[in-house]
Amino acid sequence: MIHNDLILKVLSVLETPSKILQLQVIKFIKSVLLNGDENLNKIIINNDVMKAVLTLFDENRKKENLILSAILDLLDFVKKQNLKKIISYLVIFKLI
Repeated sequence: MIHNDLILKVLSVLETPSKILQLQVIKFIKSVLLNGDENLNKIIINNDVMKAVLTLFDENRKKENLILSAILDLLDFVKKQNLKKIISYLVIFKLI
């Protein structure tokens, strides 16, 4: 599936030291969630995308930078849009 491959390739960019690229990945994930496609949400859940995002959050927790702000904005978006499957995933796996 093309969506799965694309999301995994974009997610691999989180491992780079480039903060600009990491920020763009966070924005990409938010835009995927904004789409509202349940199949894309399942791909995000099945590939532990949010776990990778929260790992990046932990790395930037004390830095007060744009990456931290973007992740907080992403989590706020998930809450406001009431994306139940994503929220359940985060709670079940105790990521938040």
